[in-house]
Amino acid sequence: MAHTNTQYRDAALALLPAGPAWNRAPGSVMHQLMWAIGACMAILENDLSRIALETRVQFADELLPEWESDYNIPTDTSLSVEQRRIQILQKSQKKQFPTLDALIKLAADIGYEIEIIRHLPFTCGDPNSQCGVDLREIGVTRSMIGIKVLSSTGDVSLDDFTKYMESFLPAHVQFGVTVAG
Repeated sequence: MAHTNTQYRDAALALLPAGPAWNRAPGSVMHQLMWAIGACMAILENDLSRIALETRVQFADELLPEWESDYNIPTDTSLSVEQRRIQILQKSQKKQFPTLDALIKLAADIGYEIEIIRHLPFTCGDPNSQCGVDLREIGVTRSMIGIKVLSSTGDVSLDDFTKYMESFLPAHVQFGVTVAG
């Protein structure tokens, strides 16, 4: 959830020095000025969240023509937005896996503060390894990470955030999202 005009106004007013020249009373010029600044900041935060999503082709709407240009795909407006995204994804072939610190920064770009819990790969069926409460018969090695959402200040839903984070991970990495609280 994005910050409101009132939250930005109150934060700005709290930073002002004390004294009669810095009147904070509702209706004062300073109060109105900080309200206007707060409105601009709330709009800016919302726009920046949308721009951050546009950097991933899976969420791009406005920047689809630029994505198509980057991959030398002619713009075909007869296709749906989803079909155009799929076309770009198919052409991109290589999926880059960012570092865990980069995942934290990517989440922050759209207003999510997260903690990454890295689970070391385990082998099911290994006699020295317990998966849950019993041994598994089929040996499978998987990389797993946990993403704990500590707070959210953006306009991106948890479902969209999950899809966004999933778009960065290769197929062999599984992850789960939990909300701290």
